[in-house]
Amino acid sequence: MPGGSSLFSGFRVLALYSNHVPHALRFHKKHREFYLLTAAGKCFHTYNVNKLGIVSVSNSLSDDITVLAADRMLVFVAAGRLVSAFARNKEVVMCFHGHEQEVRLLLPLGDQLISADAGGDVIVWDVQGGDIYLRLHFDSASFSVSAMMHPSTYLNKVLLGSSQGALQLWNIKTSKLLFTFPGWSAGVTVLQQSPAVDVVGVGTATGRIIIHNIRLDETLMSFTQDWGPISSLAFRTGDVLQLL
Repeated sequence: MPGGSSLFSGFRVLALYSNHVPHALRFHKKHREFYLLTAAGKCFHTYNVNKLGIVSVSNSLSDDITVLAADRMLVFVAAGRLVSAFARNKEVVMCFHGHEQEVRLLLPLGDQLISADAGGDVIVWDVQGGDIYLRLHFDSASFSVSAMMHPSTYLNKVLLGSSQGALQLWNIKTSKLLFTFPGWSAGVTVLQQSPAVDVVGVGTATGRIIIHNIRLDETLMSFTQDWGPISSLAFRTGDVLQLL
């Protein structure tokens, strides 16, 4: 390109600097800015969203990163069977040992962290002490956990989706299954809270998107894309509620 390489320009294509692992987004309350986290092998990169300029590179782990998640204080990273918590986007401050198979999902929830592995174990961790608060085991043949989310305003509740298509609502404080949704005959790939309380977006492996009221167990609407499974969902507010 005229004027030299664009490698170090302020705006860049993130796909050139990350792998297939979905990114994580976090908001820094003190800086009043959003930061984007992308996995790059055994470490992760932190970008300032406003300029897409790199802010920091984390210390390396022993295995490649498979899952990224973040809350306002920490970045949680799964690599193989190990889950690590990073502070300041760089340093490991806590390690969570307890999974016997590769961790596939992470969900920060207040002072707790929920992780799910390929063998059917779902573990609720106490983030401060690193102790196991609750362990649930699911039979992968009947309910293989493929997605997790915390429904807004539902205290101590977690919604789990499965590759078989069913959904389950759990109370992680009492370790009780509250409700089972039969699903829509397609594996669940994504669960996303909408701006409306009780309403959840469900993405499936067949390309169908369902907008479902979990309090009433009522499907409000559905959409279908014909070019593959749903990999992510987001809602945008404004004059008209939009699904992206």
